[in-house]
Amino acid sequence: MIKNVCFDFNGTILNDVDLTLELENELLEESGRPRIPMDFYLDHFGFPVRDYYLLIGFDFKDISYDELNAEFMKRYLEREASESSLYEGFRECAEKLKAAGIGLYCLSASRQDILESQLKRLGIYDLFDGIIGAKDIEAKSKIEYGKEYFLGHGIKPEETLMLGDTIHDYEVAKAIGLKPAFFTSGHCSKKRLSKYDVPQFEDYGRFCDYVISKD
Repeated sequence: MIKNVCFDFNGTILNDVDLTLELENELLEESGRPRIPMDFYLDHFGFPVRDYYLLIGFDFKDISYDELNAEFMKRYLEREASESSLYEGFRECAEKLKAAGIGLYCLSASRQDILESQLKRLGIYDLFDGIIGAKDIEAKSKIEYGKEYFLGHGIKPEETLMLGDTIHDYEVAKAIGLKPAFFTSGHCSKKRLSKYDVPQFEDYGRFCDYVISKD
């Protein structure tokens, strides 16, 4: 039985894949490094982000990780409102699940205030029973503060499905005790995600039908 659904945000609710890659490539070019193609990005992006940055060529000698991350976030926040959007069908799915009495939560590596601001701008803030973000912009693991929230609010992990688009979301779900599922149209390639034996969805129509059938 599924009584709650916990959504990741970036790449699951918000389609910001193209913007994210473009910003990374801008920073790579400005540091004299080659751009990376979308297929490479989808096959290699992961957490912690610091390790991923090392993989794509940054060495943190000319700019520290903290400075690089801050510059990325500055540019991202300047452009995300105009260059990203809700995934098609998300709003309708969330409204249908909520009407069915299913609790809706958002768990993100984004900083809490940034996450709340984005959800409000998108007009979906009030759909959620709980919004769980990070205390900083370091894009660290969601395990610690996710576990703290669910345990602190008496939400049974075994009754909660977590939908995310990265392998880290799977790791977070397993660590907290949530049921993992993948949204395959985000920041990781289907090839990578297909290695995991969990429900996988490329659109919200199928996802919504699945959850309702398990309610």
